[in-house]
Order: sequence, then C-alpha cells, then structure tokens
Amino acid sequence: MPGGGGQRDAPSDPDATSLPTGRGLEGLIEDIPEAFVLYDGSGRIVYANEEFRRRMGRTMAELVGRRPFEWDDGRFADSADAANFRALLDETLATGQPRTFTREQTGLDGERQSYRVSFRSQRDTSGLVVGAFMFAQDVSDLAAATSTVRRQEHEFRVLTANLPDVIVRYDLEGRAVYRNHRSATGSGTQETLGLRPTEMDRPSMRGVHEFEARLMEVLRTGEPGEAILTFDLPGGRRTHSLLIRAEHDAEGAVSGALVIGRDVTDLIAAQEAIARREREFRTLAENAKEFIGRWSPDGVRLYVNPALAALMGRAPDELIGQPSRGGMGGLFSDVTGAIALCAEEARPRTILHTYSNPDDGSTRVHEIQLVPEFDECGTVISVLGVGRDVTTVTRQREELEHASRTDSLTGAANRRVLYEVLPDAVVAAEQAGRHVALILTDLDGFKHLNDLYGHTFGDR
Repeated sequence: MPGGGGQRDAPSDPDATSLPTGRGLEGLIEDIPEAFVLYDGSGRIVYANEEFRRRMGRTMAELVGRRPFEWDDGRFADSADAANFRALLDETLATGQPRTFTREQTGLDGERQSYRVSFRSQRDTSGLVVGAFMFAQDVSDLAAATSTVRRQEHEFRVLTANLPDVIVRYDLEGRAVYRNHRSATGSGTQETLGLRPTEMDRPSMRGVHEFEARLMEVLRTGEPGEAILTFDLPGGRRTHSLLIRAEHDAEGAVSGALVIGRDVTDLIAAQEAIARREREFRTLAENAKEFIGRWSPDGVRLYVNPALAALMGRAPDELIGQPSRGGMGGLFSDVTGAIALCAEEARPRTILHTYSNPDDGSTRVHEIQLVPEFDECGTVISVLGVGRDVTTVTRQREELEHASRTDSLTGAANRRVLYEVLPDAVVAAEQAGRHVALILTDLDGFKHLNDLYGHTFGDR
C-alpha cells in the first residue's frame, strides 16, 4: 500500500528516473512551462514548481506535505477526476510503472483547460521506488484542434452518408479505404474496403478496368479524371458517371483520391429521348416544303430549314445566330414584330405576310403560325414558326368573294351588296338629315335580240 515508508520491490522500468540534487536542476525545473510535482512514497508533495503553483493558485507552503487536491477547499478534492488522479499516482508508487491520462479542469480565469498528466517513479540508488514525479502539459489547443477535427469528420460522415451519390476514397495503391453506403453492385461497405476496383470485378460490372486505369493515372499525376461504369442488375442496366479527384496532404503531395459516382441512367435516357425527338424534328423540317424557323424571345434565329433559307436567298449557316431584323430589304419586319408579341404574350399567333418576290416582282402571300416554346418552369425560351405559301388559296378566296358580290355579266354590285349597303345608307342619311335615292333601270327586248342574234351578242 502507498504511504508505507517507501520499502518496495524494484520492477524493471526503463522510464523510472531519480531526481538529481543541485540548484542548477531545480532552477531549470522551476522555469519549465509544464507543471512539475515531486511526491514522496506516501503520495505527499515534496516539491511543486512555479507553473504548478500558478495553476493551483497556491504557495509552496500550502502544497508541501499534502496529498493531491487536499488544498482544494472541497471544490474538487472529492470529484471522480481527483480520485482517478490519486489512484494513478498510487499505482505508480506501488508498481513503479508509468501512468498517463488526460484531465480537464476550469482554470482560475474560468477557461476550460485540458492537461496530459504523466506519472513516473523515483528510485533510490538500490532501485527501490521512493517517490514519483508528475508532469502536466497543457494540451488545450491540441484538444480543441482534435475536437474540431472530430466534429468535422462527423459532419463529413453524416453528409456523405445521406448523399444520393456513391462516395469512395482510395489510398495511393488504389485500394478503397472509405465508402459512404452500399454501392450499385449491392456489395456492403466492409466487403469492398481494402480492394482495388478490379479486385471486386463482377460479371455485372462493365468498364471497371478502364476506371482503375483512370484512377491510377489521377493518383500518379494529380489531374482530375472521369470514368463510366455500367451494372447489369435484375431491374435493368444502370449507368454511373464517376468523377475522380486527387486529394493532397499538407505539403501538396497526392495522398489519395476521392471518387464521386452518380447514377445517370435516367439522365442518359432523357438525353437520348431529346436527341431522338430532335432528329425526328430535323428530318421533318429539313425535308418539309413549309418554311420552318425557330427564334429566341429577342428575335435571334436559332434554326432555319432549307426551304426558309432558300426563300431568303441565304445559306442556313449565314442566318442562324443572326437577329431576324435586316436582310431581304426589311420585308420581314412585320414577322419580327409578331415573334416579339408571341414571346411576350406567351400565346400562339397567326399572321398573313405579303411581300414582293425580288426575282420576278410577283406578290406572294404566306400564312405563318407562331407558337411559343416553354421550359420546365413555364418561361418562354423560343418561338417556333411554320409558314406556307397561300398565294393561290388567297387569290381563289378573293375571286370567290368577288363573284359572290358582283354580277357576272356587268361586274356591278349584285343584290347581296344592295342588302348589305342599303340599311346602313338609310341609317346614315337619317342621322345626317339627308335622303337616299334608289334608281331601278329595266331594259326590255333582250329576248328578241338573243333569239335573233344569239346570247353572246345580247350580253355584249
């Protein structure tokens, strides 16, 4: 038991030391930044240096001859930490073996402090344990840094554990040292740690050799890389896009690599569907007789099919990317305005556009249907226009309208026009205080002329 006069066996302990005497060593110990205490065989203080006295707020006279924390006025002496401190000191005195632990306390300034406490035995010339030394190093900054690192590590693991992406960290040999969750192969984390990509190769995986080669290149050069892995799973083939980034140590040397894998199967399928629809659109547009164009909301041409390019007398490449204003002598200025209105109002518009053909001077009429195109947020991103030549149809319509309103023989307005015009004329005359005159002219004897000379002569 400690406190029994210091007569103990001397176990082999290479860490055991004896304190030499002399003012030179005592002065050195007095000035060191670590707290130092010398205990006798019963665990009572024989000497405490200035740093220890400062931390405890006690004089040498108040400390010498006392067991640890007997001077604490009961604030700390009965705590579990103080009991642990005394127990480890007694173990060193009883066994001669060193003991170390970390304790925390609130300093005189109210700040929380951490100390690394080490006990070492003191032996006499015969090797018997006669006392112990205590060194206490302030490791508050180290403890704070360690706490920060642990907190950041915890935050990193929480973040990566909940990400939808697969995250794997590799060492310089290309072996997995961390994985955030189960991978697309269905393998658990522990099954794949310590393995290189090709060592976990399965028949369902495609592209793993190319991935490992790219990984090793990133580890060698530090340059970022990318790779693709596909997996044939029961639910179908899945494709993962892998981003490979080198990790560096404090000196800037490559220390490993971080791989972020994202399932892009649905994205690839969507891109393929868009590309397929784009090909279908272009096939139809490139071979259509109609004039097809696409404009940005501010009127910049995004697409012009061959028919429209030929109408404008330019190659498609010369028109795409250019504003719709200009060219063709401003003949399409009304179309430009209609495009702007269509984009602004976000609704379809149909216009009739008439212009003179510069080649032959003839007048042509085009019917143009403008349709706004939207993104997933409902914002107009472009305007699609489809135009067709309706000159013949327009002229036929005009001829029919003219025939329905005139006499075929004389070209004069017929009875239909009379019924349309006369009521309005009567109302206007009454409002103006005037009169309307209606003259009825009857020509007789046509039957005699027709019978004698023929209908052609009668009509003339």
